[in-house]
Amino acid sequence: METAEELAYASSRLKRVWYNHGDTLFAVGMAGPALCVVAATLLFPLLYSFWTSLASVDPASLAFKFIGLANYGSAIHDPLFLTALTNTLEFAGLTIVGTVVAGLGIALVLNQPFAGRGLLRAVVVLPWAMSQVVVAVVWGWIFDGTYGVLNAILKDLGIIHSYIGWLSNPHITLYLVALAFVWSSAPFAVVIYLAALAGISPELYNAAKVDGAGAWRRFRYVTLPGLRYATLMVLIVASLEGLLAFSLIYTMTGGGPGTSTTVLSWLAYQITFVRLQLGEGAAMFYSLVFMMVGLAFVYIRWLYRPEHEGEQ
Repeated sequence: METAEELAYASSRLKRVWYNHGDTLFAVGMAGPALCVVAATLLFPLLYSFWTSLASVDPASLAFKFIGLANYGSAIHDPLFLTALTNTLEFAGLTIVGTVVAGLGIALVLNQPFAGRGLLRAVVVLPWAMSQVVVAVVWGWIFDGTYGVLNAILKDLGIIHSYIGWLSNPHITLYLVALAFVWSSAPFAVVIYLAALAGISPELYNAAKVDGAGAWRRFRYVTLPGLRYATLMVLIVASLEGLLAFSLIYTMTGGGPGTSTTVLSWLAYQITFVRLQLGEGAAMFYSLVFMMVGLAFVYIRWLYRPEHEGEQ
């Protein structure tokens, strides 16, 4: 016959299981409708475009003929593929590092108490709220070689003596576009990092001070570990946006001058809508998706550490 203690223990176990199950059902019930809408609007286009990447498509009649992975081979052997791949990796690397570093730096500053902090937190989000086309127009105006703001400021300071066509220089154009991209994407990282910083207990910093840790050691051993999952999210989003960047490049440079800003997304656009090679264009787009999935896997393996691992 079971004792009262055993019955109480079994009852508490049953309650915990029920509560956990109830939380799961509540979460599914709240997120379910939104997930259904997302699936209904995205699932068919994704499946259709993936099927297109595996088929030869007649642009006139839209007749499909399954050809397997031939489109992927054709995309890789495109004369501009290596150039576009190099530009894509360089652009993505610049924007990922720039977004993480700028976002973390601004978040650390805005996490400190000072007058006007609330207003500044609101203002810093504005570039992220702007569309990429608007960002491209603004920065294109700044870098314009005829009436650009940057040229006017540098000339007034005596640094240059004549206007420079910044976006017509193939050696620096990619870096200028990356700068504009980081300016618009870093505020997202700021928001994520500020939320993560608010979740770090002040007691951890106090304990570190008692142990004699200076500012750098507190940042390294308290702040950075507390920002691990925030950094994971920022890296995934920044990588996705950097690899798939299109509208900013389309508006600012049109892939030029020459092929200096021809990235894979721009090349895929040219193949699909200019050459009307729908299968090859879809294959190139999906090549970017596969690259993103691979990067996300690397990030998760590097940064994700379940809490129970430290208890084993």
